[in-house]
Amino acid sequence: RSAVIGGLSEVGLNQFDLIGMDACLMATYEVAHAVNGLTRYLLASEELEPGHGWDYRAFATLLDQSAVQAADLGVALTDGFERQAKELGTSGDITLSLLDMAYFNDFTESFRAILSDVTAASEPTDPRMRTASSKVPSYGSNPDPSKSTHHIDLAAFVADWFDWNPLLLEDFESALDNLVAYKVAGPANERSTGLSIYFPPEEAYADASYFDDPIHSQWANFLQEYLTAGAELPEESYPKIDPDSVEYETGPDGLFNISAFLESGSSGNVAEVNMYYGVVDPEDDDLYYIGVEDGYFDWDEQEGFVSASYDFSILSISDGEDEIYAYSELWWEKALMFVDVHFAYV
Repeated sequence: RSAVIGGLSEVGLNQFDLIGMDACLMATYEVAHAVNGLTRYLLASEELEPGHGWDYRAFATLLDQSAVQAADLGVALTDGFERQAKELGTSGDITLSLLDMAYFNDFTESFRAILSDVTAASEPTDPRMRTASSKVPSYGSNPDPSKSTHHIDLAAFVADWFDWNPLLLEDFESALDNLVAYKVAGPANERSTGLSIYFPPEEAYADASYFDDPIHSQWANFLQEYLTAGAELPEESYPKIDPDSVEYETGPDGLFNISAFLESGSSGNVAEVNMYYGVVDPEDDDLYYIGVEDGYFDWDEQEGFVSASYDFSILSISDGEDEIYAYSELWWEKALMFVDVHFAYV
């Protein structure tokens, strides 16, 4: 921010018409804060971008017209990026959003009103926050949480978690509609709303330097309190499975099902239920972690019943001679099934 302010001052300008970031993971609440007041529009991606980046042929629109508005250039760049990604077969999970920064302050105020309302609430919402963060689109994710970016879609997160004050939620969603002037998203990111935010699941994965930046201090302070509360939960409040209640079977449809009840009084801090599974390689007896399935828990009734199912599917990768087991995530978006196979991001 300091560098941009200095550069603008040197050439006698107050702000840019458009700042575009042809880079990964830049359409964040924090980045928008950093350029707020320095640009009319911000064009950036929530997700990792394909290696080819934007299609710079879209700048031809500046030659074809005598006067091009910043918003029109942003739309042309967005459409060009999507068109090129489709041509090259990389459009499955792309995102790109054009933010009208004239509305960013209003959006920030509506978000802060939600945070203030949560802070004043009589009942803790931390478990619901954790649950919501695991159910919404995430970007730059990795099965190893120490290597994940912990970026999640901001509006999808708020809509899934903050459901007790519909007026504040309506104001927030209306402010977002004004802020996001245009966007594209591939089928794997259909639920992306145009702006992400940093949300590590627990204190162990948080970047300490994040909380030193005053520009997004209200969210950072709120997040720090959430992470601290999670780290300080007394062990006696941890959810515990009653071992006598565990049942498992393989049904006629081939699914392995496992279920259990939590011990009385231990369900208040349940945030998510997962079944992790792996396979033993007969050649070396190593156990390979190959996937995870979302389980079920009745959060509304708090009866403490948990369950999960697995269909015994295993993804393997072969070069025709050697074969290895691979970690995979499978999920549905409407009528499409997606398989996400994580490799090193280099």
